[in-house]
Amino acid sequence: MCESRLKHIENHWKAKTEVSNALFRKGDYEQSLNGYRDALDHAKILNTYNKEATRLNIPFVQLFAISCNNIAFTYEEMKMKKKGSKMLKRVIYFLLTLGGNSTVNSDEIQSELKIAMLNYTNYAERNSLQTQNITKVREDVEEHLTLID
Repeated sequence: MCESRLKHIENHWKAKTEVSNALFRKGDYEQSLNGYRDALDHAKILNTYNKEATRLNIPFVQLFAISCNNIAFTYEEMKMKKKGSKMLKRVIYFLLTLGGNSTVNSDEIQSELKIAMLNYTNYAERNSLQTQNITKVREDVEEHLTLID
């Protein structure tokens, strides 16, 4: 994909996220959720072209994680806690799949994985989600980390 198109996608992601953040702050969760979903779709496109995005210094990993986090926290406000939990787990498993990707810096993945685990654990505890879910995700992360060491 051409450079200008990738930059356009990144800028669209930024604009959608900023508008959705303002809607979220106003309490318009339904509209903010729609915007965050659109932003996530754009982040997914950037992930498809991760080599080009890396060359252009587009932080595609963070854009994906931020989009999923925004959706999760919006679901939390809408009292859809299980859906929020699934979005946060999605970030973790996305990061785990990037582990074998030579395009992405492994230190960056490790750093993002720590943040994602903290977000997920805090969310699960705050919303009284089942502890076996937290344990399962932790085990998956630990197993993955063992495999790459």
